[in-house]
Amino acid sequence: MAIDLTGYTQQIVDGQLVNNTSSVVSQAKNTKSNSSMDQMDFINLLVAEMQNQDPLEPSSNTDYVAQMATFSQVQALDDMKVNMAAMNVDNLVGKYVTLNVTDAQGNVKEITGKVDFVTHENGKNYVSIEDELYNAEDLVTVMDEKYSEANVMAATFSNLAGQLPNAASLSQADAVNVAKLRYLYDSMDSYTKQFLSKSAVDKLETLEKICMQYGWGEYGAGGAYGPAAEEDGEATEGTAGETVEV
Repeated sequence: MAIDLTGYTQQIVDGQLVNNTSSVVSQAKNTKSNSSMDQMDFINLLVAEMQNQDPLEPSSNTDYVAQMATFSQVQALDDMKVNMAAMNVDNLVGKYVTLNVTDAQGNVKEITGKVDFVTHENGKNYVSIEDELYNAEDLVTVMDEKYSEANVMAATFSNLAGQLPNAASLSQADAVNVAKLRYLYDSMDSYTKQFLSKSAVDKLETLEKICMQYGWGEYGAGGAYGPAAEEDGEATEGTAGETVEV
């Protein structure tokens, strides 16, 4: 047995060195399990290859230089990829994002919010949302501010519409909430209205018709959303909730 300069053992049979490059490579890989090969690993493997080559047919210096150049190019591309990923994460500051975060029990939770800042630690990129750090690898959606605000308003509208009773159960006390929903709808621009569900808008219009029919709240004659008062008389609410002329 002989020991070369790298610390690896070589077997000698009949006075000849046995080429055991494959075992050398295997040992080198085991010392760096679950991690990428760095430049020193490559140099060690290259030295091992040189020391274990056939002395009668040695590799040329050009071959070694070509291998080193190839490795350097691959490493440069990897470094560029890492840098580009970091730059892309940096561009998320101020934007609204959605992440699917998996907890220790394996449950996936959706996190949505505005990115306050980003940080880079141990080769990983993190985004801060409401003072909590999340791995940027969990990112699934990036939204601009206008898109995010439109989604929030649409969700609010649908939630309020869902809290209102159906047409058969509507009462005069509900008229104020119907008017609030109308006010919210009128405050939206055309872009935001695209995000509203048709069922929520249809429910608003149906409840408004009932409020107008009985002259409830803002839907009474001359109210903000009700019909204009007649020129030759004032409208008031009758005992049965209906609008009558006086």
